Amino acid sequence: MAACSYDKLRMTNEYTVDIEQHLSAPGVIDVTMPVSLNGHDRVVVREGMVAATQEKLGFDLPGPFGNVIFVLEGCYEDCGWAGYAFVNSWLSVFQGDNYKYVGVQMHEIGHNLNMAHSGGLDGTRYTDYTCAMGNPSYSDNSGLMCYNPAKNYQIARGSDSWYNENDHETITWDSGNNAGSYWSGTIIGIADYKNNPYDRPVVVKIESGTSDDLFVGFNRAIGINRDMTDARDKVTITEAGNNGLGYAQSWIKASLSEGESYRVVNWRGSGIDMTILVKKIDLGAEPAYADVIMSLGDPTIFSKTNSRTLNPTRNPTLRPTTQPKANPTKTPPEQPTEQPTMQPTMQPSMKPTVQPTKETNGNELETTFEYDLGSGGSMFTVEAKQNILITSLAINSNSRGAGEVKIYTREGGYSGHVNSSDGWELIYDNPSAMHYRRGQATELGDFEQGVRIAKGMSQSFFVSSSKGLVYKSGDQENSPFTSDQSLSILEGIGTDESFSDTIHTPRVWSGIIRYEVGPSETCGDLVCDLYEDSESCPMDCADKELQTAFEVSVGSSGTMFTVEALRDMHVSSFVVNAKSRGEGEMKVFTRMGDYRGHGQSSDGWELIYSNPTLAHRRRGQPTELGDFGNAIFIGSGTIQSFFITSSNGVLYTKGTEEGTESVRDESMVINEGVGTTGEFSGELFSPRVFSGMIRYNVLQNPPTE
Repeated sequence: MAACSYDKLRMTNEYTVDIEQHLSAPGVIDVTMPVSLNGHDRVVVREGMVAATQEKLGFDLPGPFGNVIFVLEGCYEDCGWAGYAFVNSWLSVFQGDNYKYVGVQMHEIGHNLNMAHSGGLDGTRYTDYTCAMGNPSYSDNSGLMCYNPAKNYQIARGSDSWYNENDHETITWDSGNNAGSYWSGTIIGIADYKNNPYDRPVVVKIESGTSDDLFVGFNRAIGINRDMTDARDKVTITEAGNNGLGYAQSWIKASLSEGESYRVVNWRGSGIDMTILVKKIDLGAEPAYADVIMSLGDPTIFSKTNSRTLNPTRNPTLRPTTQPKANPTKTPPEQPTEQPTMQPTMQPSMKPTVQPTKETNGNELETTFEYDLGSGGSMFTVEAKQNILITSLAINSNSRGAGEVKIYTREGGYSGHVNSSDGWELIYDNPSAMHYRRGQATELGDFEQGVRIAKGMSQSFFVSSSKGLVYKSGDQENSPFTSDQSLSILEGIGTDESFSDTIHTPRVWSGIIRYEVGPSETCGDLVCDLYEDSESCPMDCADKELQTAFEVSVGSSGTMFTVEALRDMHVSSFVVNAKSRGEGEMKVFTRMGDYRGHGQSSDGWELIYSNPTLAHRRRGQPTELGDFGNAIFIGSGTIQSFFITSSNGVLYTKGTEEGTESVRDESMVINEGVGTTGEFSGELFSPRVFSGMIRYNVLQNPPTE
């Protein structure tokens, strides 16, 4: 973090209070929680950790600390994650030895610094591997990489202000709507930020006229970015909402080599295409640079260059927003009341959005950020016109600073269920959410589990905050206040911070609902779509199988390979291609992340299957292992390694490149791996393709860590 920020942010264990007597090592406090790790979900465990730490220190967290990192020795319930963190907060949690991995640290602390995830070209929220806010590197001796251009712009122009020593370092180009408008110049990588004698920018923001803008950077893979795996030494283009000034999911749109270009059709609704062309990349210069030109519709600019254009994208939506306040204060909150405010405002909200893609269909619906009343909570109902998945909310808080936000939900209406939590499900609980001032959106980040609403059904929400909420008086409770093609938000009520008989009606909840649209009438097509899972559509998503090939090629005593989950899933069983028939011992091991670097030691591997007398079938015939004792959870966007070994040997085929895709379906990718000659010992043969089948069940949509 110190390297990426060029010492603007340095993590230290120097404190303004004396806690020496509590330390077991510099910066480390050991606590025993009042709850067991076994049998409790991570909310209960987290609350237990915070309580135990506060009791030992004698003051409430965060106290004098900028960040508090909790490390669990392991995970026994609600697993499948390496770490998680609260957005714009001081709190992060790691399990096992994941705390020591640089990439995981950068990812979770990035959330604390108000950064959202970075998604890839496949529409998955974690798959921008040019950025630490994509899926991180699980290694303690690699993972040196920083953030993508959108994130770099955010931390230069937003509240953290790393790359802001000069105005030229992050610039904005507003093309307007007239043909012939262009920007031309050279860009250097963030790794050369301090080596910039010619005052070149590290990020160019292309103003779209909406809150969703493009950000262009040079992904120089040296120094602090030397472990970059994707788009090394290429020009990258990312898209992000909130005008690049605050929390917003980003998406990589293109990575360009010299001579390549990227086109956005009908830029800003002008009817003219906007093109970004990389004229030259000079890695021999000091510092290395990319010569880039961005043009609105004038093809003569490119007449001397033979460029290749990548797939065009859709134009961003035309919905301007205001930027968030850069430095929220920690002023104690005023007590929220059901009274008119003294100074109502018409200021529009900040609205960070996830740019929609064909795969995720991201959308948002805002009520209003005008207000005249307020209280501790608000209840309202949403009606779905299509199958939707609600992924997050933004709220309008009564006062600024850190405070607790809770969100409950239940099917149907809230009438008759206002004064009791019975039948309500707690879906969001952040004890230290950073609230912005009235009239601005307080972003909560994505829910751990999205809320599904089927077409024609309704769902109620109860939102509460210790900082209070503000809202508008309405006209008629349960009447539609605002709608789009997918959902309607109904007028609701104001309430206390907790369930009670206090009701103020009618009231219009003030905020934004973000959601994804699911396909309708697709259950039964044998494809597990994004909005289906093994419970809602078992015929498409339960007992699924992904098979490589049962060809007879080469073999040895074992094989290692990785699986990438495109959805949350439980792997329940394997079918293998045995080298010889008869009874023999079969073992299956697994570990999170890549096996490479871990093939000669059992450290970090878990034995999940062992049968000393398994009946092996002949070559080319499936040898069934049967269900594992406990299914293996693999979270969406993560990698899981498997090692299969047999005393009778296993067969596989020769591959083309270790770690690359062998076969995939809509939920899983099986990558090429290696053959082995011993159990964590002996020779490795690479590349090899696992011969067999994986059986699995698709779970509900992936949680966001």
